[in-house]
Amino acid sequence: MKSIAVLCIILLALSPGLHSQTAPVTAAGIITDAAPGDTSVPVDITVNGFTNIGHFTLTLKFDTTRVRFVSAIPNPSLEGMSISYSSPSGNTQGKLILAWTGSGNISLEDGASLAGLTFHYVTGTGLLKWSYSFGTVCIYKRYNGTTLSNLIDTPKSQYYLNGGISEREAPVIIAPVLADPVQGPLPVVLSVTGFTDIHGFTLYLEYDPAVITFMNSFVKNPAFDANFLVGDNPGTGGKRLIVIQWYGAEVNLPDSALLCTLSFNYPAAVCDPCPFYWYDNGPTCQFSGPAGDVLIDMPQSYHYIDGLIEPGLASVWTGNVSNDWQDTGNWAGCGMPEHSMKVIIPFVSTGFYPVISSEFDCHSLEIQPGASLLISPTGNLSIGN
Repeated sequence: MKSIAVLCIILLALSPGLHSQTAPVTAAGIITDAAPGDTSVPVDITVNGFTNIGHFTLTLKFDTTRVRFVSAIPNPSLEGMSISYSSPSGNTQGKLILAWTGSGNISLEDGASLAGLTFHYVTGTGLLKWSYSFGTVCIYKRYNGTTLSNLIDTPKSQYYLNGGISEREAPVIIAPVLADPVQGPLPVVLSVTGFTDIHGFTLYLEYDPAVITFMNSFVKNPAFDANFLVGDNPGTGGKRLIVIQWYGAEVNLPDSALLCTLSFNYPAAVCDPCPFYWYDNGPTCQFSGPAGDVLIDMPQSYHYIDGLIEPGLASVWTGNVSNDWQDTGNWAGCGMPEHSMKVIIPFVSTGFYPVISSEFDCHSLEIQPGASLLISPTGNLSIGN
C-alpha cells in the first residue's frame, strides 16, 4: 500500500495539467516617427515566452480617426492563423482578432512576430490597445494531451502590452536620487526632457510616509499657469501618492528643465531607503498634445524614471566576531549591508577586517585609515546603483 501511495504522488507531480503555466507576453509595436497621411506604417505583434502553445485568440482595438487597418501577414509557422478586421459600428473603434489553433503545441523564439500589420496613419496618436473585457478576448491555451487548457495571464496588463502609432512621443520625467539625506527640509526636484508642445499631463508619484513627509508645498516652473495643481493622496500598502496635474496653452521646456520642486521633510535618519515610484496604470501617468491626444509613453520605464532617497544611516563594521562579511555579529548601525546601504569600515581594535569570498553589493564604501577590506579570488563586491 505504501508503494502505491508513493506512485500516486509521483504521477500527480508529473501531471502537466496540475502545474502553473503562464501565457506569453504579447506586445503591439510602437511607432513614434510616422508621417501623417502615410498609408503604409508597419507594426509587428511580437511575443516572448511563446513555449508549447496550442491556441490563442487576441483582440486589438484602435481609433479609426487616428489609424486605419490596411493589411496583415501572419507568421508562416502558425499554419491556419486568421486575422479578421471589424470596422466601427456606432463608434470609431476598429477591431482586429488574431486567432490560431494548432494540431499540437509549438514554440517560437523570443521576439518572434506573430503577425506583421500595416496601418494608414491619419493624425494624432493612434493607440493599439489589447481588449480583454466586455465580451472581448485575449487568451492563450496549451495542449495537455488532447485537451486545451487556459494559461495564466493575470494581471492582463503585464501579459498584453499596448502599442501605438504617432509622429511623436511623450516627454521623459525624472525623479531624483538623493544621497546622504540630512534631517530636516528635503526639496525633491522633478525634471523633464522632450517637453515640446505639451498641453496637459497627469502624474502619480508614490512615496513612503514612514520615511519622509510631504509639506503640502511646491514650486512650479513659471511657464505653467494657475491650473498647475499638486495633491497628496492615500496610496496602497501604507504608501502615499503625489498627484500632479496641469492643462492649458502650449508649453515648451528645454531638456533637463525643472517641472516642479516638491517640499518634503526628512524627520530622522533611518536605515530604510524611500523609492520615488511613478505609479502608471495607463491614465494615472500621461501627457497630452495640442488636440488632447494622449501621447505615447511606452515603454513606461523609459518615460517615467523612478527616484530614490538613500538611507541616512550606514552599515558600520565592528569585527566583533570574525572577518566574515556575512556574519551579522560583525555589523552595527544598519546591520549587514544590502544593495542600497552605505558601508563604513573603521579601524577596529579586534583586528578583524572583512573578507569577501562570494557575491555582495552595496551603494557606497568608505574604508577609514588603518582599516582594510580583502576580496578573495572567489569574491566580488559591486558598489553603486
